[in-house]
Order: sequence, then structure tokens, then C-alpha cells
Amino acid sequence: MREENTSKVVIYGFNKMAQKMKCFFELDGCAEVYAYVADKEYISFTQLEGIPIYPFEDISTQFPPDEYQIAISFGYGNMTRDRQDKYEKCKELGYKIFTYVSKDAKVYTDKIGEGCMIFPGCIVAPYVELDIGCFIDIGVTIAHHSKIGRFNYFSPAVVLCGAINTGNNCFFGAGCVVTNMAAISDFTLVAAGAVITKNTHPNKVYFPTRTTQWRGDSTQLRIP
Repeated sequence: MREENTSKVVIYGFNKMAQKMKCFFELDGCAEVYAYVADKEYISFTQLEGIPIYPFEDISTQFPPDEYQIAISFGYGNMTRDRQDKYEKCKELGYKIFTYVSKDAKVYTDKIGEGCMIFPGCIVAPYVELDIGCFIDIGVTIAHHSKIGRFNYFSPAVVLCGAINTGNNCFFGAGCVVTNMAAISDFTLVAAGAVITKNTHPNKVYFPTRTTQWRGDSTQLRIP
């Protein structure tokens, strides 16, 4: 039976991340997923694992915003601008964006922006501030007094040490480390395994092995 405090949720997207989100929501008992939605041009089948798929263009008639919330499964595509775009489209229709904090995460702050996703095994320390739309995947650590901007994506096992400030629309690859008090500029891409010890520059990519800097613009780099 559905609990009284269980949110009624529609997931925007029907990718693998959407499937993972549905699994976590239902295991925690915090949300019941009623449907997936996607832009009409991308729909080629009508259901996923028994859950119906509807065109986003029809969402407000099928799932009114005073009754349902939307969880956004889009993550790091286009330096998280895809996630930001979907967030803004949903807000224009009057929807509340579902915020998820796993029961298996250790979160010691209440400053969590709307639409953030915090998956199992994460540690978010005291005095951390998360702005809207951040996606924090399994096993991430964000240490004390860090201030995280909008629509940042943290891959599994990222470690941010204390008092780090990030801009917006950054991507942190799996297992990367950012040391104390570094400032991460907007649209920074930190590749998997890189170690950041200094402030970054906007729109740049930082690789491991002495963390060399890519000469191009991160907004032009497509993440597979």
C-alpha cells in the first residue's frame, strides 16, 4: 500500500539513469513512479518495464502539476545544460522538481536545492550548500563548508575536500579529487581520476597525470 508521505512522481527521460532513479525511489519508499515522459520526437515505444511513457508535450493534462512532481533523469549531457533545460521547462509549467536524498546517504546539511539527487553511499558534510539541480551519484564525498553551484554533476566516488566553491554546470568524473579551498569555475570538466589542487578556469577540461589542461573549450566537448 502506498504510504501517505510517498510523493507521486513522473520521471523526465527513460534512459538507464531513469531506471536507476526509479529503483532507488521505490526501495526507499519516498516516491511512486507513475510514468516516464520524453519529448515526442524521441519516443519509439510506449512503456519501460511496465511503466507507461508519455509525450512531455501532454504532461500537464495527464499529470497535473498540483498533484505530481517531476524527477529529471538527464545528467551530464552538454555540460549539464540538458539537465538545466529540462528543469526550466518543467518549472515553466508549474511543476515542483523532485528532490531525492537516499536513506543510505549521510547528509549533514539542510541546504539542498530543489531537484538535487543524492544517491546511496554519499557523504555531504556539515555547512555544505547545494544549489538547485545537482546530481550526486553513488559514493561521492563533499566535505565541510563547500558551496556547490547550480546543475553540477558528480560521478561515482568523487571527493571534494573542505571549503571548495564550484560554479555552475561543472562535470566531475569518477574518482576525481579536488583539494581544500580550490575554486572551480563555471563549465569546468574534471576528467575521471584527475586531482585538482588549484583554481580552474572557465570552460576548460582537466585530465589526470599531472592534471594537464585541455586547450579547447569544455562546452564543445561531447561526453559519451
